Amino acid sequence: AVVSTQSTGENFDPNVSTMDMEFLSDMMDVNDQVEMCEDRETLEELRRINEAAIAELYVQFEQHFNDKELKTAAERLSKVKFLLQNRERIEQQAEFIIPR
Repeated sequence: AVVSTQSTGENFDPNVSTMDMEFLSDMMDVNDQVEMCEDRETLEELRRINEAAIAELYVQFEQHFNDKELKTAAERLSKVKFLLQNRERIEQQAEFIIPR
C-alpha cells in the first residue's frame, strides 16, 4: 500500500525502507566512474572495491540476520542489490574497453 503524505506530496511505501542518502550518492558516483572509465586498470580497481563491499555487506547481513535484527539485515541486503547492479555495469563497460 502506497500512502501519499499530504504535506510534502511524497509517496511512502511502508514495505520499502528509505535508503541511506550517502550510500545512494556514492552509488551514483560509482556509476559515473564506471561509465567514464576508459582503461582496464581503473575498471579493475572499481571491480575490486565493489566486490570487497559486496563481501562486507554479506557478512553484515548474516550477522544482523542471526542476531534477529531483521530491519538492519534487510537494509544491508538492499545495498547488496545496488552493488550487484554495479557489478553488471562494470562487466558491460569492460566489453567496450579496447586493450592498448
